[in-house]
Amino acid sequence: MRRKLLRPVVELFERDGSVIDVNMLARNHAFSGSPLWYPLRRLRTFPDRLEKYWPDKNKPPVIILIQRTKLYLGGSRPWFICPRCQRRVGKLYDLRIDILCRKCYDLGYVSQRSRLKKRLAVKIDIIRNKLWSDASGKLIRPHLMFKTTYRKHLNAISRIEHAIRHGLHVSSPRYRRYRERDDEGRYCADELYEQNDLGHET
Repeated sequence: MRRKLLRPVVELFERDGSVIDVNMLARNHAFSGSPLWYPLRRLRTFPDRLEKYWPDKNKPPVIILIQRTKLYLGGSRPWFICPRCQRRVGKLYDLRIDILCRKCYDLGYVSQRSRLKKRLAVKIDIIRNKLWSDASGKLIRPHLMFKTTYRKHLNAISRIEHAIRHGLHVSSPRYRRYRERDDEGRYCADELYEQNDLGHET
């Protein structure tokens, strides 16, 4: 039987420093003023683009455009435009050949290689770490945590434990909502979103 080839994972390239994160550069004010040069990464940033230079000087640099979206409380957030698929992405991956997004390189995650029960057990551990527990192991609401938030965490733990016992999948309700996108990948107007959401609930 032919073995199924595993996709390379994102965590491997993040460990090697082959990821270009637009949010990390924006926190360093890379796109806010005059051009900045990062010699270790061979990057030059401008307000509207990023240029990646290669060790081979005969190879032309890769120009990555920057697109901005408005924030609710003012200001804007920068995004990379993938050179191949033209999608807005927050991270690009430098594999020494080209600089593309995760989907163009067909990269996966370590969690996708784990079995269902292991992934659900990790979810429970993440939620339990947000709560307190007494000597007997009973979960306690942390100080200053809202009661609604505490009940939400307890309900999530019970749902995940039920899924582990019966071999079911667990997804958040917000991921089950359907929201249409336009041709450029942006979400449609809120009125259409509310109509679609109400249609799925009925």
